[in-house]
Amino acid sequence: MEDLYEVTHENVQLAVRDQDEVVFVERFAARDAVNVLTKVGGRFAMPPTGVGLVLLAYAPAEVQERVLAGPLVRFTAYTITDPGRLRRVLAEVRRTGFAVSDRQVTDDAVSVAAPIRSGDRVVAALSVVVRGDSAAAVRGLTPTVRAAARGISRVSGIGPLGPHHVGSSRQETAGGIGPPGLRQGTAGGIGTGESHAPESTSSTLASDSRRTARGGRDEPHAQ
Repeated sequence: MEDLYEVTHENVQLAVRDQDEVVFVERFAARDAVNVLTKVGGRFAMPPTGVGLVLLAYAPAEVQERVLAGPLVRFTAYTITDPGRLRRVLAEVRRTGFAVSDRQVTDDAVSVAAPIRSGDRVVAALSVVVRGDSAAAVRGLTPTVRAAARGISRVSGIGPLGPHHVGSSRQETAGGIGPPGLRQGTAGGIGTGESHAPESTSSTLASDSRRTARGGRDEPHAQ
């Protein structure tokens, strides 16, 4: 995750699903990166965000139907609020293995996200958010984000997280709210924190991604 930040110097986010919402568990952000509405430990609707589209696309059918049947909140003129169109977008995410959110949350931000897997299950999503006025803003970043997500999937060691795949219950700590097993010091070992480089929060997931990119060498956590 930290390597992805070093390559892009944009907003890099890690999120999981808790019931019908996204919970952001870690973020790296450059001081001059585009502003985002999300924050670490915060919750957000799934449909407008890149990570949310990934998590919704791979969620159980009953979760998808519940979200599609509920109100789809509009944040910008580009937010998808038609259930039929959203259903087609989710099918495309499953087909391609990534999601793009084109100015659906704010008018100047575009994100690309990819799934993080544990076995055959999607347990989290990784994204980069950049300033842009079309989906083309993230076209060149898509292979990089997908490769980073695959690398984290291989080495993260994320275990079973309960009947809802991700976030079967909430745990409140000083770092915010998130599902057990995906927080620092718990079974999943994924840390929670928001960083403005070079002040990065320690996490097993970030460490694993660095280790993968650097050929198995572990690097010290940034403080």
